[in-house]
Amino acid sequence: MREEKKTIFITGGASGIGAATVRYFFDKGWNVCFVDTDCMKAEGLLRSLGKPKEVSFVPADVREHQALNDAADHCVETYGDLDAVFANAGVHLHADILSTSFDAWQRVIDINLKGVFHTIKATLPHLIRKGEGSIVLMGSDQSLIAKKESFAYGASKGAIGQMAKSLALDYAQENIRVNGVCPATIDTPLSRRVLQEYAQRHYDGDLEKVMALEASEFPLGRIGEAEEVAKAVYFLSSDASSYITGTLLPIDGGYTAQ
Repeated sequence: MREEKKTIFITGGASGIGAATVRYFFDKGWNVCFVDTDCMKAEGLLRSLGKPKEVSFVPADVREHQALNDAADHCVETYGDLDAVFANAGVHLHADILSTSFDAWQRVIDINLKGVFHTIKATLPHLIRKGEGSIVLMGSDQSLIAKKESFAYGASKGAIGQMAKSLALDYAQENIRVNGVCPATIDTPLSRRVLQEYAQRHYDGDLEKVMALEASEFPLGRIGEAEEVAKAVYFLSSDASSYITGTLLPIDGGYTAQ
């Protein structure tokens, strides 16, 4: 008997870990509906995949609840069902509290926390209606540990860890599993921008030196790849993890084990 084709909804899917996850699920035979604010990158991703009918893009900002509602409805109307959600969209801020402006704080909270809230509010009813499903939240190693000069970002990712656990408890009886992935430094355009800013402040702009120093922090001796996170999201979204919920999975080369 042929397995029913499954569908995942992904936020922040146009680049980095999001794009790697879009590609990975598509390669595994899933329907993929993703949202992002960067239409140019999204269209580029679609072209690179050959613009298949199994992958659709909806322009949406996770800060806008109605936009997420419309995107989730589009996903279900297009593919007939929803099986998994990856709340991936997020922003980073490298600053202590005194260096964090009110506007910068609000942006981190609006995207990293309200964005997850809006995503779950928009998609969870579809999973409940189906009677099963998986939600994966994008956490961070800072869902588990603290880092210097990461006040707002660390606060948002710590909260996401609690969101995953709370949702897991609240909806276990609906056969909906909720977990978080907690990557450390992954080689993406976002992390390279963050490391470049650090290099400008401390190493005369030498990005390669900073990346080498960063890699040395991990027991495995390297920075992670976006597809390594995508594989973990796939595992947590698939039946292979059917007895796993409320878990925060480090994807960090051993960093938080130290």
